[in-house]
Amino acid sequence: MHASALDGAAARVQRAVTSPFWLPGWVALGLLVRIALVLNQRGNFGFADERDYDSIATSLLAGDGFSLRGEPSAFRPPGQIIFLAGIYALAGHRPLVAELVQAVLLALVPFAVYALGRRATSQPFVPEIAAALAAMHPGLAYASATVYPVSLTAAALAGGTWLAADVAWRGIGRAALAGLALGVAGAATPYFVPLPVLIAFVIHRRTGALAAVVLALSGLLPAAAWMTRNALVLGAPTLGTNGGYNLALGANDRATFRSGNWIEPDPIDQAAAGSELARDAEWARAARRWIIAHPVRWLELAVGRALAVLDSVGKPRTAGLHDNPWAKLVGWAMLPWIVFGLAGLWIDRRVPEARIVALAFLLVLASASATIVKPRFRFPVDPLLAIFAADFISRVHGAIRARWPRALVRA
Repeated sequence: MHASALDGAAARVQRAVTSPFWLPGWVALGLLVRIALVLNQRGNFGFADERDYDSIATSLLAGDGFSLRGEPSAFRPPGQIIFLAGIYALAGHRPLVAELVQAVLLALVPFAVYALGRRATSQPFVPEIAAALAAMHPGLAYASATVYPVSLTAAALAGGTWLAADVAWRGIGRAALAGLALGVAGAATPYFVPLPVLIAFVIHRRTGALAAVVLALSGLLPAAAWMTRNALVLGAPTLGTNGGYNLALGANDRATFRSGNWIEPDPIDQAAAGSELARDAEWARAARRWIIAHPVRWLELAVGRALAVLDSVGKPRTAGLHDNPWAKLVGWAMLPWIVFGLAGLWIDRRVPEARIVALAFLLVLASASATIVKPRFRFPVDPLLAIFAADFISRVHGAIRARWPRALVRA
């Protein structure tokens, strides 16, 4: 394709993405896809973890607190449980309604991505393309048809990141809102708990020390409240009781880069594991013993899992829509999105918005490389990565056009 044809195609894209209806149109299309997936699922649970979230939410609503199988529990993080309990309180025990609410909640993500993209880059069309990608993210669409915390985390992370990046000098109220949104993301997905503090370090020179401190403290409030509950009920201020088990899943002779929960960890001393808290501690001790005995192998596993974070297909143990050939094809087609997003983060590494998104991604990377990796762990960060993937492509295209004469440009 010659330069004139390339320019014509670019003009058509420009007319499409600058139409007054482009963003609402993509948002509406993404919403319709998610609703279709939710209705197809009919509120049925396809995964064991979903039953845990549903069971604890039902227990909470019944006045029995965060209980799992009749015992006080911190095995599942509280954010999604409180979200489900709120929906059940209004609509009855209807997981389908909760999933429909998640589908609508994700409609907020493209708007946050668009606003953040406009702050992060001046490259043309980047915010528009990123928002369109966020609206149509296939993994988030599928996650909305489950009661996993992926949808809640993605919406809270996108909103909190946009608010944090937009905090003006001494913007105390906006800083508090940003922190609370990020705190919700951490309450739903615990590896994001440190993010408000890390972001505060990134933005403190622009916002002032007071606003940064407010953001950090408000962001830690949900985790602090949860840890206080665990101290009072379980006897220790733990953030959760599944970390030791996940560590053990990734630290044994049978573990591979993507083995996840296909395998069982090494057995523990059941006599020393009389409670949920004790079991978690015993799993962690078993994992540490294996790591000390096999440091090189564990390092290999950690590096392999870090690379596997880029994979959007995974190695699912269950069969279903997520495991058919078309879903795998869509998952592999997302690889350039993620790789280009990381390249864009590196190019824009001096931009505060890029540093914020990089921190969120690094928290996913650290958690997955140390324990196990699944595509849904990364999905909440993908809409933010879309900004920098589009920015990277735009910069590469601009560099090509600047390097060669117009007559020699090929698409």
